[in-house]
Amino acid sequence: MYGSSKEYPAVFVSTRGLTQFRYNIREVTKDFDGQQETFYKYDYVEFAGEATRKALIDALIRARHDANDEFALAAKPHDSAEYLYYRNYVDECKAIADAALK
Repeated sequence: MYGSSKEYPAVFVSTRGLTQFRYNIREVTKDFDGQQETFYKYDYVEFAGEATRKALIDALIRARHDANDEFALAAKPHDSAEYLYYRNYVDECKAIADAALK
């Protein structure tokens, strides 16, 4: 999911009984009627419970793949393009979680 804010967003926010993790935060400047305005765009995932490494990785993976997708991908040959793409994404999710929890 995507969000935006006029101020630099907090990385972890509790909302509606869930934890929201905001990542890939980037500053964007746009021209509105001749005036420059800066705001921040970000991606986010939501999950129940504490912000643990496992919770972050699971939420990031679920943002792109549901459990059925994962089972189907696990059944593919491990040298297939689809499986390698999935494994690279899992590694990316682990790196994002590790950086957020430092």
